[in-house]
Amino acid sequence: GLYAKVFFMAHWGGSHFTALCGLMFLAMTVRRAQAMGIMAPLAVEVQSALLSVGDRMAQATSTLRGVALGSHTSLRTRPSFWDEIEKMQRVEGGGLVVVTDFDRTLTSFKGINGDKGEECHDIVFKHASSTQEWADSIKALWEDTRHRFGPFHELSNEDRVKFCDWWWAEANGKMLEHGITRDAVKLAAQKCNTRLRPGCADLIRKCQERNIPFFIVSAGFTDVIEGILEREGVPLRGVVVHANKMMFDDRGVLSGFEGGIVHPHNKDEFQHHPLAAPACHRSRLVVLGDKVKDLESVAGLGDKAVAALKVGFANLGDEEELLSHYDAVVPADGPMHTVSELVDRFLRAGA
Repeated sequence: GLYAKVFFMAHWGGSHFTALCGLMFLAMTVRRAQAMGIMAPLAVEVQSALLSVGDRMAQATSTLRGVALGSHTSLRTRPSFWDEIEKMQRVEGGGLVVVTDFDRTLTSFKGINGDKGEECHDIVFKHASSTQEWADSIKALWEDTRHRFGPFHELSNEDRVKFCDWWWAEANGKMLEHGITRDAVKLAAQKCNTRLRPGCADLIRKCQERNIPFFIVSAGFTDVIEGILEREGVPLRGVVVHANKMMFDDRGVLSGFEGGIVHPHNKDEFQHHPLAAPACHRSRLVVLGDKVKDLESVAGLGDKAVAALKVGFANLGDEEELLSHYDAVVPADGPMHTVSELVDRFLRAGA
């Protein structure tokens, strides 16, 4: 009776490990009763059933943890990670959706040549024009920024929003003044040092094959993001990019930007964008980012979801900060393989 209570308390408490211990104790008790000749016929059946259940629980737990941690990379997790994994597998219907940042999340911190990879604005600034006038203009922008605001990490949240509003508007204005062309942007995406994380293309294709919406919410440029994906041979079908989208005139010269500015401190507005509509009807979210602010891209969407698994990518050793907000963190500029394996498991479970 005592061992039975241990098992049921452990089972309803939700701890698989403790439940397994309860099963083992209960099985031992039944075996002892069998040896003493007490309820011998029934003991055989009960013991067999208990050991079978225990084996299945142990196998399921071992398999799940093996897939979650993956053979490709280490993964730092907090307790909520396993809770969300179980929710993702238990929830029936409603579908799955992936919402992710781009720079330093889908792309690696290290570039193709091993140096620091370029982010979207770097790509345009460095490669969209080679004239000295353009280089001087960008240099002046950074100097003006430092003079106006000082170090970004010392700013309050309110001042950071002001910084982003001002800087993104100024940067876009510089591109308009200089007459950046569509062809120059395409060429910049082709020649840049940026590379996708290993396993990223596989994750996107997996989502495409199963009609899982794949949203990229970025403070960069739609044209650059799509250009890099195409360069890497990743089809754009089913990939929705919410970023700063360039508009070009009949001559192919930049004429403006479609919609409002997207920067790191207003990603929460994505929930109100028409592009986000398909995500609002999905009960499972996989959220990827390399900064805490990236989680704001699913503000509102996460409230509608039954389960939301958040995986962060630590590029600069900021694992502890990310782990206080994400369910799991891939350290040391690691690959995307583990996330791809998790999505694959959710799909096999009917997610």
